[in-house]
Amino acid sequence: MKLIKVPFEGKGYTVKYKTETIDLSMTPIEFINVHSVFIDDPVLQKKLGKHFTILQNHMHVIKPVYEIKSSGDIEEANLKKTIAQQIMNDTGS
Repeated sequence: MKLIKVPFEGKGYTVKYKTETIDLSMTPIEFINVHSVFIDDPVLQKKLGKHFTILQNHMHVIKPVYEIKSSGDIEEANLKKTIAQQIMNDTGS
């Protein structure tokens, strides 16, 4: 598992993630990266839950896809966006 630091409410929190690439070569998409994100810190768990998944294929959809558990929660959306950006930068996508 890889680690990244995520800023939230003026502090830095550590988040773990694992990336798997799924081969979809029989489809027009070709492949998709599945980033499994694991949240151990109780402060972040209140906002994001213990786990979420980011789907990404930089060939067709530049923006990663992830579920927002609380509709309209800007803090959750921004935090997941920050995590996704850091993961994509870390994996060289």
